[in-house]
Amino acid sequence: MPHHVHGILVIHDVGADRRPPEDEDPMVGADRRPPEKNKQAHISAPLRRKGNTLGSIIAGFKSVATKKINQHRGTPGKKVWQRNYYDRIIRDEAELGRAREYIDANVLMWAQDEENPNIVK
Repeated sequence: MPHHVHGILVIHDVGADRRPPEDEDPMVGADRRPPEKNKQAHISAPLRRKGNTLGSIIAGFKSVATKKINQHRGTPGKKVWQRNYYDRIIRDEAELGRAREYIDANVLMWAQDEENPNIVK
């Protein structure tokens, strides 16, 4: 969607400093490439805030994305994101499947979205 982002973030053993076991898929969600092709992107994207909280992860993502977006647009310092974010805990494979389906289908909703500037009213 041009005006918002969906993602699935997997946090293994909150507070522990370990990699997931080899049989666990560390990259679930919209990006389903094999983990070996995704590791470098996550290793090379340091967060600037301390802590391993969801809030610090989201803040780091928004900060890096804002800088890149404004650099691309030539609009340094311009606000890009809303103040907060919405989260949900996915507790099982069935719920994960529904979340993936929702994310995949969500982009199709842009054609009817009231914020789409191409819709004639």
